[in-house]
Amino acid sequence: MLDSLVSQTYSNIEIIVVDDDSPNNLRQIVDEIEDIRIKYHRNPINIGGENLVSNWNHVLEYATGDLTVLASDDDIYHPEFISKLVDLSMRYPDVNVFHCRVGVIDENNDPIYWGPSIAEYETDIDFIYQRAINRRTQVISDFMFRTDALRSIGGFVNFPKAWYSDEMTVYLMAKGHGVVCAQETLFYWRSSRDNISSLTSDVLLKADASNSYLRSMNELLSSLISTNDKDKFLLTRLKDNIRAATVRQLIYDLSKSPFNVSRKVLSKYGNLFISKDYALLSVGKFRNLLKL
Repeated sequence: MLDSLVSQTYSNIEIIVVDDDSPNNLRQIVDEIEDIRIKYHRNPINIGGENLVSNWNHVLEYATGDLTVLASDDDIYHPEFISKLVDLSMRYPDVNVFHCRVGVIDENNDPIYWGPSIAEYETDIDFIYQRAINRRTQVISDFMFRTDALRSIGGFVNFPKAWYSDEMTVYLMAKGHGVVCAQETLFYWRSSRDNISSLTSDVLLKADASNSYLRSMNELLSSLISTNDKDKFLLTRLKDNIRAATVRQLIYDLSKSPFNVSRKVLSKYGNLFISKDYALLSVGKFRNLLKL
């Protein structure tokens, strides 16, 4: 990741590396790159292990630039990622969040999947809708935010294990202003078994985050204003689409989880699954857990 950032064609950047009390010698990696734009900080205690988003916002405290990218440690940026998105930020001064088409790679940098193409500009409602119906490949590190605007919403939204924190942060940044996207593939997300999204051991915390996310989304959707017939129509569908997508993900995680963990989730959040539209009702493993 650091190699791809120091190789950016846009040079007026600061690269803030926060070593979250790692047992590895991250300082040595930084020193070997020998780039004065890299600012190294080490946390005296591990913050992210307890609360990942708290560390994201801790990193944000160090930022001095007008635009901010939260870069993950194993993804790769195209050399023109920053240049292209900075250009978009100048062309769309009223927009607060920018991103690009995303490619997915494996542990060996080989491509797995190419995200779909996206319109250069989308309203907040259209952007949320396209994501809700699974027409988007996005994480958090493919986005560039106006720093002041990000701080004005309280920084990155804090949900357990950062589950849906990326989604909610981007949606709040898009509210009332929309989203702008570079048409080129400028970011490569690494899919591996180490990703939080691939883990099912924390499914109860994921359920907590999912429930908080749905509450927050209901509040957000109630505050969005449609300015055309298309957005008016999409807004009427969004609540159900988002709930269905969230429940589908929980169903998948539950299907991979131990029975006792599944029971805890369903005991706490069974109301999320009570609908004839959700596949959970046809999964034999869970039939006896639901009191319908």
